[in-house]
Amino acid sequence: MENLKNTLSDIDSLGIHAKTTLLTNEKLYTDLFICVDDFITGIVFRSKTNMHRLSELRKLGVDIEDIHMECLERIITKLDLVLANELAYQIPYMYKVCNNIIINCYRKAIKEAESIVSLDEPLNSHEANNNDSKKSKSLNDYLMDPKASPEIKYMLKTAILDIFQKYCNNADNLLCVLTTMVFEDKPLELATLLIQEGSVDKVLATYKMELCECFGIYENEYPPVAPAKASGLSKILRKDTPNSREVSRKISNILNRTK
Repeated sequence: MENLKNTLSDIDSLGIHAKTTLLTNEKLYTDLFICVDDFITGIVFRSKTNMHRLSELRKLGVDIEDIHMECLERIITKLDLVLANELAYQIPYMYKVCNNIIINCYRKAIKEAESIVSLDEPLNSHEANNNDSKKSKSLNDYLMDPKASPEIKYMLKTAILDIFQKYCNNADNLLCVLTTMVFEDKPLELATLLIQEGSVDKVLATYKMELCECFGIYENEYPPVAPAKASGLSKILRKDTPNSREVSRKISNILNRTK
């Protein structure tokens, strides 16, 4: 990581704070690209938590190289945002970007694994197709749809910010409503991620970043969110061995109360 620090320091000393400017210095841009690549595989992927996540993802059939390339591409694409930070915060920002990608991949892989239907289970494909054709699009459908129009994305952005405004005084309620209404995660899926991260605030921050990237929501557009209370989900997560079923039941209770 020392090489990355030195390269970023060189870039900062030249007053470079934009990707277009950096591209005019081919050597410095190439050095940064190589350092970022080494940072992903040598630091981000080697943290104890991420080593566990990546191990689980391999078991689920996910190609870790795909995650590696997504991290690298995301950082290079977002160089303007990286360089807009003060020098001391540039590496933590890159770590956060990569960490969120790994968490999102983990969440989606768990979701897909749990949705696989046994080959022995009889299916009425004709009925299923009819039901699918009648199903209206959800927020999550638009979230994953790269062809969604700017008007639709603006409407969804407004709806998402309304959710934050309504539940910003209670982090537990906000997280549970956000994940089920927007991302369509099931309580057990959210419970798995909460146990993995050990913190309501950390998981909420992950979802916020994903929404920022999908809908162009800036941090200052979100209302202030109160930290998670010591009671509720946090109380269960503080146990030595929190049980996913217990966390899932608590999430379901929260959702029932917020209806």
